[in-house]
Amino acid sequence: MFTIKKIFDREWYFRKYISCISKVSRPEKVELRKLEHLIKRQYLYTFGKPLNLKSPKSLNEKLIWLSLFWRDPLKSECADKFKMRAYVTGSIGLSPDLLVPLLGVWTTPEDLDFSALPDSFVLKCNHGCGYNIIVRDKHEINYNDVKRKLSEWLSQSYHGAMTEFHYNLISPRVILCEDYLPSLGSGSVIDYKIHCFNGNPNFVLVCYDRDENEVAKLATFDFEWHQLFYVVDEIPVNIEKPQSLTLMIEYAKKLSSQFPFVRVDFYDVEGKPLLGELTFTPYGNMIDYYKPEILDALGNKLLLPSKVL
Repeated sequence: MFTIKKIFDREWYFRKYISCISKVSRPEKVELRKLEHLIKRQYLYTFGKPLNLKSPKSLNEKLIWLSLFWRDPLKSECADKFKMRAYVTGSIGLSPDLLVPLLGVWTTPEDLDFSALPDSFVLKCNHGCGYNIIVRDKHEINYNDVKRKLSEWLSQSYHGAMTEFHYNLISPRVILCEDYLPSLGSGSVIDYKIHCFNGNPNFVLVCYDRDENEVAKLATFDFEWHQLFYVVDEIPVNIEKPQSLTLMIEYAKKLSSQFPFVRVDFYDVEGKPLLGELTFTPYGNMIDYYKPEILDALGNKLLLPSKVL
């Protein structure tokens, strides 16, 4: 009962502070001191201890510091699900084959022609998190409802958590349609999320056994594929080492070279890596799925840069 109550209380508090920040038309213009105060309140509520921004130590503290004080525009460019593709193939010079196949791009939902799409696909908006519609069978969806949902998302400026400022610089203007990954291979798609600190890939967070609500189980591995048990309540699992892990690590190093921290998210499809996205603020910088001592150890791996405001 305590656990259930705690979860509901936390969700209420999260909605409360998101509601407050969403009333501000441009969150980046909020007084930094006031914003720090709000973030510190949420951090204290979530972890039961004060947030240290003067001398940050844990991974969460350092990621929050980066969001507040390192606002490099390149982070926004690479968080844009459409522009990220040009960064990967242009600036970094990697093959387009690394990207999930793109079936279409539109600026308005009215332009979508569902008859031209395969039975299964994924629709995404370019400017935030959670703006995804996974279509396993297009004959079972209401096209008008999908278009209304996309229109609603495109009308929003994604605020996310208060520490995700890089999304505020992304214009909500693009709808992407990507291939539905299980159609490319057999079995359930697994995410391999490589955490990179100052351009150096460090370990893999594996998301597996997704349920019907897309909630996955978590496990952590080093690059020799020994389980690390970084996650709270992580159990021993028999997950095969992905065939493309060596390439994933190589690509993650290149893709992370410009950032103090980024999580590079991959899929392994028929032995080939596919890039999902670049993640700069995992769990809104309020990560609670890693053990406290692991958050501290990971924080030690992250060297903070000079401020960019």
